[in-house]
Amino acid sequence: MRFTPTLVLRCLLYGGAAESARVSIFVRTDGRGEGGGMRWVWALCGFVLLAIGAVGLVLPLWPTTIFWIGAAFCLAESHPKVRDWIYAQPGAGPLIQSFVERGEISRKGKVAAIAGMLIACLISGWLLRDSWIALTVLLLTIAIAIAFVATRREPAA
Repeated sequence: MRFTPTLVLRCLLYGGAAESARVSIFVRTDGRGEGGGMRWVWALCGFVLLAIGAVGLVLPLWPTTIFWIGAAFCLAESHPKVRDWIYAQPGAGPLIQSFVERGEISRKGKVAAIAGMLIACLISGWLLRDSWIALTVLLLTIAIAIAFVATRREPAA
């Protein structure tokens, strides 16, 4: 499996899974990563995102989950054992696996994510109140992110 810009865009649009086939396109089922020159790039990005997300374990209000979702995506091809370690973490691990492999976000996760985005938007909006261009970009970006999260499937009960 090769990650191309078209494939990544399709993953983002369909929430992590190919809608028509209902097959994970982020994760290889045989557990082997692709060889070649891009493997180290994916590994580097994955470990950087993992480290940034780990800061959130000790720093209040620092988001861990979004960085670990990115890390799981990057490490799926380059280091499946580290990806599986992320999935095994209590609390966020199963939620990350659900999103990466099936494009699903629980209702509780959606509420928490949207609430966090709105709080960040309020704080950032107040700081950017003098620049209408920056405020417009902020509001558009947050609106797109909220729409993305709100339209993801919820796990079957």
